Amino acid sequence: MVLIFSSGIYDSSTDKVIDWLYSEKISFFKISPYSLGFQQQIEIIDDQVFLNSENEKIELNPQKIQSIWLRKWNLEAEVDHYLKSKNLDEKSKFALRNLYISEINAIFQFLCHFLETCKWYPKPTDLNSNKLIQSFEANKLGFKVPLSKIGYELEFRQSNEVKLISKLINTHFSYQHEDKNYHAYTSMIGKNASREFPSLIQENIPKKYEVRVFYFDGFIRSTAILSQANERTSLDYRRYDYTNQNRFVPYQLTEEMTTKITTLMQALAINTGSIDLICTHENEIYFLELNPFGQFGELGRKCHHQIEKHIAFTLANLDTDGK
Repeated sequence: MVLIFSSGIYDSSTDKVIDWLYSEKISFFKISPYSLGFQQQIEIIDDQVFLNSENEKIELNPQKIQSIWLRKWNLEAEVDHYLKSKNLDEKSKFALRNLYISEINAIFQFLCHFLETCKWYPKPTDLNSNKLIQSFEANKLGFKVPLSKIGYELEFRQSNEVKLISKLINTHFSYQHEDKNYHAYTSMIGKNASREFPSLIQENIPKKYEVRVFYFDGFIRSTAILSQANERTSLDYRRYDYTNQNRFVPYQLTEEMTTKITTLMQALAINTGSIDLICTHENEIYFLELNPFGQFGELGRKCHHQIEKHIAFTLANLDTDGK
């Protein structure tokens, strides 16, 4: 059996992987934060763990689980979604939100501990992946990395030649409020700016295009993102412009870069993720960051990488050759 931990909120990549598992008649079970908190029941009998869902009772036996895919775990967003349907005042919602998040997280942590001997893609500890560690290790392996500084109560005086950008130190951050989703994006720092909160400040490297690399246990596919000409996406292509969309082009990494990426993933002990690179006008490649849970669906679809198929076949220990 293949076990999938993924958001109950729509995620097309998860659905496509499930479609491939269906087509190959592979047994699987999906767990979401919402189902774990409000639909499914955990039963612990001695050293056995069972999951009750409606009329179905499944034993979570580590020896019978081929692999586990930890795609998304949007715990806070799913608790917020559940509480929106309840007729409660804001104070009660806030109290219940903290309680539900704590309790569901405790159950999730237990399942991670119980299933720790299974093959995970990626590991639960990768939920706390750190940009600083990634950049430090990438630099040691010979990647070009933008000059950086971290701190608070800093002043940044920019010259006309060197521009600075600011981004979160953590790999990702988002929250939902009043049916709107808010995300943290890379931003340019104004002249003589100052701040009192820790931030990752980097030299802005002028780019010709971005490269998004998807890695899954040795499987590598890369895409060039032509985002620079659009002012909205020039600093961060995740600021999607749906009326003037960026072009996505299949990209062939050099053998040297492929080796570096594989070595970096091994050094970080991360077996899957999306790596962000940029190519400068001098054709130099810079490493920006790695997200073990990064998006890949649109890039894979537009460039025909068949990423979801490869994930499904790897999870099920199937050979992709000739299929």
